Amino acid sequence: MARFLSLPVIGNPTQALTQVQTRLDGIFGRNRVELEYVRDGAGVLTEIIVILTDNLLAEDIRAFRRALDNIDGRVGLAVDVPPGGSSASGAVAGAQASTFDVQAAGGSPSGFNVIGGVTVGGGTSTGPNLIHTDGGGGATLDLSTTPITVSLPIQPGTLLIDLDIGTAETITDDGLGVLTGTTGSLPGDGTIDYVTGAMTGTTAALTISSTVDETHTTDVSLSPAQSANLDSGAAAGNAALIYAVNKAIGRPVNQLNWTFNVLFSSDFGLNNNAVSGAKALTLEARLLGAAAGQDIILRWGTLSDDAAPPAAWGTPVFVNVLPSVAPTGALAIDIDAVWHEIVIRRVDTNVLGVAYDGTEELFTFAGDLVVPSKVMVNHNWSDALDKSFNIDDWSFSFNLASPA
Repeated sequence: MARFLSLPVIGNPTQALTQVQTRLDGIFGRNRVELEYVRDGAGVLTEIIVILTDNLLAEDIRAFRRALDNIDGRVGLAVDVPPGGSSASGAVAGAQASTFDVQAAGGSPSGFNVIGGVTVGGGTSTGPNLIHTDGGGGATLDLSTTPITVSLPIQPGTLLIDLDIGTAETITDDGLGVLTGTTGSLPGDGTIDYVTGAMTGTTAALTISSTVDETHTTDVSLSPAQSANLDSGAAAGNAALIYAVNKAIGRPVNQLNWTFNVLFSSDFGLNNNAVSGAKALTLEARLLGAAAGQDIILRWGTLSDDAAPPAAWGTPVFVNVLPSVAPTGALAIDIDAVWHEIVIRRVDTNVLGVAYDGTEELFTFAGDLVVPSKVMVNHNWSDALDKSFNIDDWSFSFNLASPA
Protein backbone atom coordinates (compact mmCIF):
# COMPACT_ATOMS: atom_id res chain seq x y z
CA MET A 1 0.00 0.00 0.00
CA ALA A 2 1.33 3.43 -0.94
CA ARG A 3 0.83 6.93 0.40
CA PHE A 4 0.74 9.95 -1.87
CA LEU A 5 2.32 13.32 -1.16
CA SER A 6 0.76 16.01 -3.36
CA LEU A 7 3.01 19.01 -4.18
CA PRO A 8 1.30 21.82 -6.15
CA VAL A 9 3.74 23.76 -8.34
CA ILE A 10 3.16 27.51 -8.20
CA GLY A 11 6.35 28.77 -9.85
CA ASN A 12 9.00 27.56 -12.26
CA PRO A 13 8.04 23.91 -13.07
CA THR A 14 11.50 22.85 -14.26
CA GLN A 15 13.24 24.29 -11.22
CA ALA A 16 10.68 22.84 -8.82
CA LEU A 17 10.91 19.35 -10.35
CA THR A 18 14.71 19.47 -10.29
CA GLN A 19 14.75 20.44 -6.61
CA VAL A 20 12.30 17.69 -5.65
CA GLN A 21 14.10 15.02 -7.66
CA THR A 22 17.49 16.03 -6.24
CA ARG A 23 16.23 15.60 -2.69
CA LEU A 24 14.52 12.31 -3.48
CA ASP A 25 17.72 10.92 -5.01
CA GLY A 26 19.83 12.14 -2.11
CA ILE A 27 17.60 10.63 0.57
CA PHE A 28 16.18 7.48 -1.01
CA GLY A 29 18.66 6.74 -3.81
CA ARG A 30 18.22 7.30 -7.51
CA ASN A 31 14.97 6.10 -9.12
CA ARG A 32 13.62 4.47 -5.94
CA VAL A 33 10.57 6.74 -5.64
CA GLU A 34 7.98 7.04 -8.40
CA LEU A 35 6.47 10.39 -9.40
CA GLU A 36 3.18 11.22 -11.13
CA TYR A 37 2.65 14.53 -12.90
CA VAL A 38 -0.46 16.69 -13.36
CA ARG A 39 -0.54 19.21 -16.20
CA ASP A 40 -3.01 21.89 -17.20
CA GLY A 41 -4.72 22.21 -20.58
CA ALA A 42 -1.61 23.89 -22.00
CA GLY A 43 0.62 21.05 -20.83
CA VAL A 44 2.24 23.06 -18.03
CA LEU A 45 3.21 21.07 -14.92
CA THR A 46 0.91 22.09 -12.04
CA GLU A 47 1.39 19.30 -9.52
CA ILE A 48 3.97 16.68 -8.56
CA ILE A 49 2.69 13.59 -6.75
CA VAL A 50 5.28 11.58 -4.82
CA ILE A 51 4.30 7.91 -4.32
CA LEU A 52 5.65 6.73 -0.96
CA THR A 53 5.56 2.94 -0.81
CA ASP A 54 5.61 0.85 2.37
CA ASN A 55 9.18 -0.33 1.79
CA LEU A 56 10.55 3.17 2.42
CA LEU A 57 11.93 3.91 5.88
CA ALA A 58 9.83 6.25 8.03
CA GLU A 59 12.89 8.28 9.04
CA ASP A 60 13.77 8.78 5.35
CA ILE A 61 10.23 10.00 4.63
CA ARG A 62 10.47 12.47 7.53
CA ALA A 63 13.86 13.65 6.24
CA PHE A 64 12.35 14.22 2.79
CA ARG A 65 9.52 16.29 4.25
CA ARG A 66 11.97 18.42 6.19
CA ALA A 67 14.00 18.87 3.00
CA LEU A 68 10.85 20.12 1.26
CA ASP A 69 10.25 22.60 4.09
CA ASN A 70 13.72 23.99 3.47
CA ILE A 71 13.04 24.78 -0.21
CA ASP A 72 9.41 25.87 0.14
CA GLY A 73 8.99 29.42 -1.13
CA ARG A 74 12.46 29.57 -2.69
CA VAL A 75 11.83 27.61 -5.85
CA GLY A 76 8.16 28.18 -6.47
CA LEU A 77 7.06 24.94 -4.81
CA ALA A 78 4.08 24.81 -2.43
CA VAL A 79 4.75 21.87 -0.10
CA ASP A 80 1.68 22.10 2.09
CA VAL A 81 -1.57 21.12 0.38
CA PRO A 82 -4.27 23.56 1.56
CA PRO A 83 -7.78 22.46 2.55
CA GLY A 84 -9.73 21.62 -0.58
CA GLY A 85 -6.48 21.24 -2.48
CA SER A 86 -6.07 20.12 -6.05
CA SER A 87 -6.98 16.72 -7.48
CA ALA A 88 -4.60 14.55 -9.40
CA SER A 89 -5.25 12.39 -12.41
CA GLY A 90 -4.30 9.02 -13.82
CA ALA A 91 -3.21 6.23 -11.47
CA VAL A 92 -3.71 8.33 -8.35
CA ALA A 93 -6.95 10.11 -9.27
CA GLY A 94 -8.23 12.20 -6.40
CA ALA A 95 -5.14 11.74 -4.24
CA GLN A 96 -4.93 14.10 -1.29
CA ALA A 97 -2.23 14.24 1.35
CA SER A 98 -1.36 16.27 4.43
CA THR A 99 1.63 15.98 6.69
CA PHE A 100 3.42 17.80 9.44
CA ASP A 101 6.42 17.09 11.60
CA VAL A 102 8.49 20.05 12.73
CA GLN A 103 6.40 23.21 12.93
CA ALA A 104 6.99 26.92 13.16
CA ALA A 105 6.88 27.91 16.83
CA GLY A 106 3.67 29.38 18.15
CA GLY A 107 1.32 28.54 15.29
CA SER A 108 -0.79 25.71 13.97
CA PRO A 109 0.47 23.61 11.06
CA SER A 110 -0.20 25.11 7.65
CA GLY A 111 -3.53 23.93 6.24
CA PHE A 112 -4.83 22.78 9.65
CA ASN A 113 -7.50 24.24 11.89
CA VAL A 114 -7.13 24.16 15.67
CA ILE A 115 -9.71 24.20 18.44
CA GLY A 116 -8.17 25.47 21.66
CA GLY A 117 -4.63 26.76 21.90
CA VAL A 118 -1.59 25.37 20.13
CA THR A 119 2.09 25.81 20.81
CA VAL A 120 4.95 23.99 19.17
CA GLY A 121 8.11 22.63 20.72
CA GLY A 122 7.01 23.22 24.29
CA GLY A 123 6.72 20.52 26.93
CA THR A 124 4.53 19.69 29.88
CA SER A 125 5.46 20.19 33.51
CA THR A 126 5.90 17.08 35.63
CA GLY A 127 6.29 16.95 39.38
CA PRO A 128 6.92 17.27 42.18
CA ASN A 129 8.40 13.77 41.94
CA LEU A 130 9.96 12.09 44.98
CA ILE A 131 13.56 11.05 44.26
CA HIS A 132 14.89 10.42 47.77
CA THR A 133 13.88 10.06 51.42
CA ASP A 134 16.52 10.43 54.13
CA GLY A 135 16.97 7.19 56.02
CA GLY A 136 16.73 8.84 59.41
CA GLY A 137 20.38 9.73 59.90
CA GLY A 138 20.48 13.13 58.30
CA ALA A 139 23.02 12.08 55.65
CA THR A 140 24.15 13.86 52.52
CA LEU A 141 22.74 12.76 49.17
CA ASP A 142 24.94 11.77 46.22
CA LEU A 143 22.80 12.90 43.28
CA SER A 144 24.45 10.35 40.98
CA THR A 145 22.51 7.66 42.87
CA THR A 146 19.14 9.30 42.18
CA PRO A 147 18.84 10.03 38.45
CA ILE A 148 15.66 11.72 37.32
CA THR A 149 13.31 9.41 35.42
CA VAL A 150 12.73 10.86 31.94
CA SER A 151 10.81 9.65 28.92
CA LEU A 152 11.37 12.93 27.08
CA PRO A 153 14.40 15.15 27.73
CA ILE A 154 14.32 17.84 30.39
CA GLN A 155 13.87 21.36 29.07
CA PRO A 156 17.02 23.27 30.09
CA GLY A 157 16.49 25.84 32.81
CA THR A 158 13.32 24.24 34.23
CA LEU A 159 14.68 21.79 36.82
CA LEU A 160 13.84 22.43 40.48
CA ILE A 161 15.05 20.10 43.25
CA ASP A 162 13.53 20.89 46.63
CA LEU A 163 15.30 19.68 49.78
CA ASP A 164 15.50 20.45 53.50
CA ILE A 165 18.87 21.00 55.22
CA GLY A 166 17.35 22.63 58.26
CA THR A 167 15.85 25.24 55.99
CA ALA A 168 13.93 24.68 52.77
CA GLU A 169 16.32 25.08 49.86
CA THR A 170 16.25 24.60 46.08
CA ILE A 171 18.75 23.30 43.54
CA THR A 172 18.34 24.63 40.00
CA ASP A 173 20.03 24.18 36.62
CA ASP A 174 21.51 27.05 34.64
CA GLY A 175 20.26 25.87 31.25
CA LEU A 176 23.72 24.59 30.32
CA GLY A 177 23.76 21.49 32.51
CA VAL A 178 25.24 22.98 35.69
CA LEU A 179 23.43 22.52 39.03
CA THR A 180 23.70 25.06 41.83
CA GLY A 181 21.94 25.21 45.19
CA THR A 182 20.76 27.98 47.47
CA THR A 183 22.40 28.59 50.89
CA GLY A 184 25.05 25.92 50.55
CA SER A 185 22.63 23.10 49.77
CA LEU A 186 24.91 21.78 46.99
CA PRO A 187 28.56 22.45 47.89
CA GLY A 188 30.78 22.18 44.82
CA ASP A 189 27.79 22.35 42.49
CA GLY A 190 26.84 19.49 40.16
CA THR A 191 25.65 18.56 36.66
CA ILE A 192 22.51 17.29 34.92
CA ASP A 193 22.25 15.33 31.67
CA TYR A 194 19.02 16.65 30.16
CA VAL A 195 18.49 13.62 27.94
CA THR A 196 19.14 10.79 30.44
CA GLY A 197 18.33 12.52 33.75
CA ALA A 198 21.71 11.51 35.23
CA MET A 199 23.12 13.94 37.81
CA THR A 200 26.32 14.55 39.75
CA GLY A 201 26.98 16.50 42.94
CA THR A 202 26.55 15.89 46.67
CA THR A 203 24.11 17.84 48.84
CA ALA A 204 24.65 19.19 52.31
CA ALA A 205 23.35 17.03 55.18
CA LEU A 206 19.60 16.60 54.93
CA THR A 207 17.13 17.10 57.73
CA ILE A 208 16.44 13.72 59.33
CA SER A 209 13.76 11.73 57.44
CA SER A 210 13.12 14.62 55.02
CA THR A 211 12.33 14.12 51.34
CA VAL A 212 13.92 15.38 48.12
CA ASP A 213 11.56 16.19 45.24
CA GLU A 214 12.14 17.33 41.67
CA THR A 215 9.99 19.18 39.15
CA HIS A 216 10.85 19.77 35.50
CA THR A 217 9.33 20.50 32.11
CA THR A 218 9.70 17.99 29.30
CA ASP A 219 11.45 19.31 26.24
CA VAL A 220 9.80 18.22 23.00
CA SER A 221 12.34 20.17 20.94
CA LEU A 222 15.15 17.90 22.16
CA SER A 223 13.19 14.73 21.45
CA PRO A 224 13.41 12.99 18.06
CA ALA A 225 10.50 15.08 16.76
CA GLN A 226 8.83 18.31 17.71
CA SER A 227 5.08 18.44 18.03
CA ALA A 228 1.93 20.51 18.17
CA ASN A 229 0.93 20.90 21.83
CA LEU A 230 -2.85 21.36 22.13
CA ASP A 231 -4.50 22.92 25.16
CA SER A 232 -8.10 24.00 25.82
CA GLY A 233 -6.84 26.94 27.86
CA ALA A 234 -7.05 25.48 31.38
CA ALA A 235 -10.82 25.29 31.19
CA ALA A 236 -13.57 22.83 30.49
CA GLY A 237 -13.82 22.33 26.78
CA ASN A 238 -11.86 20.66 24.02
CA ALA A 239 -8.76 20.93 21.90
CA ALA A 240 -8.46 19.51 18.41
CA LEU A 241 -6.29 19.42 15.33
CA ILE A 242 -8.39 19.33 12.14
CA TYR A 243 -7.50 18.85 8.49
CA ALA A 244 -10.12 19.47 5.78
CA VAL A 245 -9.77 17.26 2.72
CA ASN A 246 -10.83 17.34 -0.91
CA LYS A 247 -14.10 15.46 -0.76
CA ALA A 248 -16.32 13.84 -3.37
CA ILE A 249 -19.70 12.68 -2.04
CA GLY A 250 -20.52 9.04 -2.64
CA ARG A 251 -17.18 7.99 -4.08
CA PRO A 252 -15.53 5.10 -2.22
CA VAL A 253 -11.91 5.23 -1.12
CA ASN A 254 -9.39 3.02 -2.90
CA GLN A 255 -6.72 3.81 -0.35
CA LEU A 256 -6.69 5.62 2.98
CA ASN A 257 -3.83 6.04 5.42
CA TRP A 258 -3.87 8.21 8.51
CA THR A 259 -1.12 8.04 11.09
CA PHE A 260 -0.29 10.27 14.01
CA ASN A 261 1.58 10.04 17.29
CA VAL A 262 -0.02 11.13 20.53
CA LEU A 263 1.59 11.87 23.88
CA PHE A 264 -0.07 12.50 27.22
CA SER A 265 1.92 13.50 30.27
CA SER A 266 2.14 10.76 32.90
CA ASP A 267 0.28 13.03 35.31
CA PHE A 268 -2.41 13.85 32.74
CA GLY A 269 -5.81 14.17 34.39
CA LEU A 270 -4.50 15.32 37.74
CA ASN A 271 -6.50 18.32 38.79
CA ASN A 272 -4.39 21.35 39.65
CA ASN A 273 -7.34 23.70 40.05
CA ALA A 274 -8.83 22.22 43.24
CA VAL A 275 -11.94 20.90 41.51
CA SER A 276 -12.73 17.59 43.17
CA GLY A 277 -14.37 14.51 41.73
CA ALA A 278 -13.88 12.19 38.80
CA LYS A 279 -12.86 13.64 35.45
CA ALA A 280 -14.09 12.32 32.12
CA LEU A 281 -11.14 12.15 29.74
CA THR A 282 -11.88 11.48 26.08
CA LEU A 283 -9.75 11.23 22.96
CA GLU A 284 -11.46 10.98 19.57
CA ALA A 285 -10.09 10.22 16.14
CA ARG A 286 -12.72 11.39 13.66
CA LEU A 287 -13.28 10.71 9.99
CA LEU A 288 -16.08 13.15 9.22
CA GLY A 289 -18.04 12.05 6.16
CA ALA A 290 -18.84 14.04 3.07
CA ALA A 291 -22.56 13.57 3.69
CA ALA A 292 -24.76 13.29 6.78
CA GLY A 293 -24.61 9.90 8.47
CA GLN A 294 -21.18 8.98 7.13
CA ASP A 295 -19.12 10.15 10.11
CA ILE A 296 -16.93 7.57 11.85
CA ILE A 297 -15.68 8.61 15.27
CA LEU A 298 -13.42 6.33 17.29
CA ARG A 299 -13.63 7.30 20.92
CA TRP A 300 -11.29 6.32 23.74
CA GLY A 301 -12.42 7.30 27.21
CA THR A 302 -11.91 6.76 30.91
CA LEU A 303 -12.51 8.40 34.28
CA SER A 304 -9.84 9.69 36.61
CA ASP A 305 -9.71 11.58 39.87
CA ASP A 306 -7.29 13.91 41.59
CA ALA A 307 -5.28 11.16 43.26
CA ALA A 308 -5.23 8.41 40.66
CA PRO A 309 -4.41 9.31 37.05
CA PRO A 310 -5.37 6.47 34.70
CA ALA A 311 -2.75 3.95 33.64
CA ALA A 312 -4.51 3.48 30.31
CA TRP A 313 -7.60 4.51 28.45
CA GLY A 314 -10.33 2.05 27.63
CA THR A 315 -10.98 0.44 24.28
CA PRO A 316 -12.41 2.68 21.55
CA VAL A 317 -16.12 2.97 20.90
CA PHE A 318 -17.48 3.90 17.49
CA VAL A 319 -20.19 6.53 17.56
CA ASN A 320 -22.45 7.90 14.81
CA VAL A 321 -21.66 5.11 12.33
CA LEU A 322 -21.31 1.71 14.00
CA PRO A 323 -19.38 -1.15 12.42
CA SER A 324 -21.25 -4.42 12.06
CA VAL A 325 -18.18 -6.17 13.50
CA ALA A 326 -16.20 -4.29 16.16
CA PRO A 327 -13.41 -6.16 17.96
CA THR A 328 -12.48 -4.48 21.23
CA GLY A 329 -9.54 -6.38 22.65
CA ALA A 330 -6.34 -4.50 21.94
CA LEU A 331 -6.66 -0.72 21.82
CA ALA A 332 -5.87 1.12 25.05
CA ILE A 333 -3.80 4.30 25.05
CA ASP A 334 -1.25 4.50 27.86
CA ILE A 335 -0.90 7.80 29.65
CA ASP A 336 2.79 7.46 30.38
CA ALA A 337 4.55 10.43 28.75
CA VAL A 338 5.63 8.18 25.86
CA TRP A 339 4.80 8.72 22.19
CA HIS A 340 2.28 6.20 20.85
CA GLU A 341 1.54 5.74 17.17
CA ILE A 342 -2.04 5.38 15.95
CA VAL A 343 -2.62 4.16 12.39
CA ILE A 344 -6.00 4.15 10.64
CA ARG A 345 -6.17 2.55 7.19
CA ARG A 346 -8.64 1.19 4.70
CA VAL A 347 -8.04 -2.56 4.49
CA ASP A 348 -10.87 -3.49 2.15
CA THR A 349 -14.01 -2.01 0.62
CA ASN A 350 -15.79 -1.89 3.97
CA VAL A 351 -13.00 -2.75 6.44
CA LEU A 352 -11.15 -0.20 8.56
CA GLY A 353 -7.91 -1.16 10.30
CA VAL A 354 -7.02 0.68 13.52
CA ALA A 355 -3.59 0.06 15.02
CA TYR A 356 -2.08 1.29 18.25
CA ASP A 357 1.70 0.81 18.58
CA GLY A 358 1.58 -1.88 15.91
CA THR A 359 -1.35 -3.88 17.31
CA GLU A 360 -4.14 -3.70 14.74
CA GLU A 361 -7.84 -4.44 14.99
CA LEU A 362 -10.19 -4.67 12.03
CA PHE A 363 -13.64 -3.10 12.00
CA THR A 364 -16.12 -4.25 9.34
CA PHE A 365 -18.89 -1.92 8.19
CA ALA A 366 -22.14 -2.70 6.44
CA GLY A 367 -21.38 -0.41 3.49
CA ASP A 368 -18.42 0.96 1.59
CA LEU A 369 -16.15 3.44 3.30
CA VAL A 370 -16.46 6.88 1.74
CA VAL A 371 -13.95 9.66 1.61
CA PRO A 372 -14.15 11.94 4.68
CA SER A 373 -14.47 15.70 4.43
CA LYS A 374 -12.29 16.17 7.52
CA VAL A 375 -9.98 14.16 9.73
CA MET A 376 -9.71 15.32 13.30
CA VAL A 377 -8.03 14.40 16.57
CA ASN A 378 -10.06 15.82 19.42
CA HIS A 379 -9.70 15.76 23.18
CA ASN A 380 -12.35 17.01 25.59
CA TRP A 381 -12.85 17.16 29.32
CA SER A 382 -15.61 18.33 31.61
CA ASP A 383 -13.67 20.10 34.37
CA ALA A 384 -11.09 22.86 34.42
CA LEU A 385 -7.80 21.00 34.00
CA ASP A 386 -4.55 22.67 33.08
CA LYS A 387 -3.34 19.70 31.05
CA SER A 388 -2.74 19.34 27.35
CA PHE A 389 -1.63 16.73 24.83
CA ASN A 390 0.80 16.54 21.95
CA ILE A 391 0.34 15.42 18.34
CA ASP A 392 3.25 14.70 16.02
CA ASP A 393 4.13 13.04 12.71
CA TRP A 394 0.63 13.50 11.29
CA SER A 395 0.29 11.92 7.85
CA PHE A 396 -3.06 11.64 6.10
CA SER A 397 -3.64 10.61 2.50
CA PHE A 398 -6.37 9.00 0.42
CA ASN A 399 -7.05 7.95 -3.15
CA LEU A 400 -10.53 8.00 -4.66
CA ALA A 401 -11.97 5.33 -6.90
CA SER A 402 -12.46 6.45 -10.47
CA PRO A 403 -15.90 7.91 -11.24
CA ALA A 404 -18.44 5.37 -12.50
